[in-house]
Amino acid sequence: MHIAPTLLPVGLLLLGAGASAADAGKPIQLQGRARGSVKRADGTFNKERYLKEAAHVQRKFGLIKKLVSHTTVIHHNTTTPADAAKGVAVLMVTTTTTPLPGPTPGGGHASGSIPLTDIIQDGADIEYYGPLEIDLWLPTDTDAGNTAAPFFSSKKSSTYKGSKVPFSIQYGTGDVSGTQAYDVVSVAGLPVQNQAFGAIVTESSDFFGFPISGLMGLGFKSIATVGTPFMENLIATGTLAQNLFTFYLTRGLKDGSVLTIGSIPNNHYTGPLTYTKVISESYWEVAWTKTDVNGKQVSTPVNAAIDTGTTLVYLPTTLAAAIWAAVPGAKKDVADSDSTTTFWMYPCSSKPQISMMFDGSDNKYIIDPYDLNMGTSGADPTLCVGAVAGQDVTDLNNQPFSIVGDTLLKSWFTVYNYNGTADGAPAVGFAKAKL
Repeated sequence: MHIAPTLLPVGLLLLGAGASAADAGKPIQLQGRARGSVKRADGTFNKERYLKEAAHVQRKFGLIKKLVSHTTVIHHNTTTPADAAKGVAVLMVTTTTTPLPGPTPGGGHASGSIPLTDIIQDGADIEYYGPLEIDLWLPTDTDAGNTAAPFFSSKKSSTYKGSKVPFSIQYGTGDVSGTQAYDVVSVAGLPVQNQAFGAIVTESSDFFGFPISGLMGLGFKSIATVGTPFMENLIATGTLAQNLFTFYLTRGLKDGSVLTIGSIPNNHYTGPLTYTKVISESYWEVAWTKTDVNGKQVSTPVNAAIDTGTTLVYLPTTLAAAIWAAVPGAKKDVADSDSTTTFWMYPCSSKPQISMMFDGSDNKYIIDPYDLNMGTSGADPTLCVGAVAGQDVTDLNNQPFSIVGDTLLKSWFTVYNYNGTADGAPAVGFAKAKL
């Protein structure tokens, strides 16, 4: 566009790949998808809020599966039947498609960072947002009923291109609808021409009351809602120093979280940065092989989507039960009759040490005990509810898999590298976050 851009508040949804939007002039911000705190002001577990999060996660991954039911996914065959016998998950995808565009190392010198703000409620980290000029969808030429957040005015952009192609998404908690559109998109000064996005005219009340205009996706093209995602288009320009983005998420601090594109800022982590290869170019999905619980290793052979857009950690119920069985005094909470999610309680006086282990490394990625504790049980104040839950979600091949959210990621600086392996395939990097 040919006017000075401003920023609109938009949300961040790491797995929900999709189109993006430029703004003609107001602040755009990033948001995690959570609504309300998992812990009440009195320190007790907010079960209603937790079940809403769980319903959203189940709906989100079900929606993505529906969108890509006829889509070919790039598969990186990283395991063998022998590996499977050792407890390494195997994803049975054998189809291929065109490789990601752009030179392997990046080919350019450009990079940029976006400061994120943490919305904190009752001591819990609810949403991360920051200045952007990008989105998967955002209200266009109307506030869509959400008067708490600004909207995008297409009339202020000389490069905006509308269409009559319908666009809609229904989440577990909320829905939006409008049409597909195109404009110049810039994130941290890194522009993409003619980027597709959803121009929203109707937005459910679930999104009201927060200073967020829309949501942005950072997954792969195979699960995009519309068009090619911003990051893959940006990589195709060949301007990035490195084909990657990183996240540093704070805990309990309004300021300090950062999204960086095109380079790895060494001031946000300490120690080595270790990569684990991506299983398929859909979610940022890796093989979660084992879990260390208080020094005891529990086999958890399941693929895991690393997702900043999810608050908790979800595993197949049988694997979650195996983890909690290794925690002294832990017991399953009484499930709601209409819930498909199971959670566990453990003695508040203890601080279980739960660490994840991913394929290709012996590193143990520990969940901070503070983040594991979601508050006391309403029925028994001596028991606390754990942030590792059971939910039987399946991947694109209808195989059980897990979702690793901010419960772990606040302790670990993460790199989402499109060329992170020795042969140039995508990988997720982990390093201890500087707190």
